[in-house]
Amino acid sequence: VEQTTRVDQGMANSSDQGLSLLCNDQDGLCVVATGDADPANSKLFTAMIKNVSALNPAEIPTVTIETDARTIIVKEYDNLTVAVHHPNENTGGDGDVDGGDPDRA
Repeated sequence: VEQTTRVDQGMANSSDQGLSLLCNDQDGLCVVATGDADPANSKLFTAMIKNVSALNPAEIPTVTIETDARTIIVKEYDNLTVAVHHPNENTGGDGDVDGGDPDRA
C-alpha cells in the first residue's frame, strides 16, 4: 500500500509537466495510468524490461522508444515497471505531429 501511495504522488506531479505515466506490477498488471498512457500496453512494457534484463542481470536497464510523436522511457523500480510518455517538441501534446500528414501518428 505504501508503494502505491508513492507511485500515486509521483504520477500526480507528472501531469504538470505534460507527461503520461504507466506503472505496472511484476506480473504486468496496470497499477496506475495517467494521461494518454494505454493500460492495454502494461504487459508489453513489463515483458520487454524482463527480457532486456536477462541480457545482463547485473544491471538495471532503461529502454527508450522514440517515435515522431513521443518518447517513452521504460525502467523498473522496486518491482514496478514504469513507462514515462513524453510528447516530442514537434507535437501539440496530443501525440499528433503538427504540420504533418493527419493520417500519420
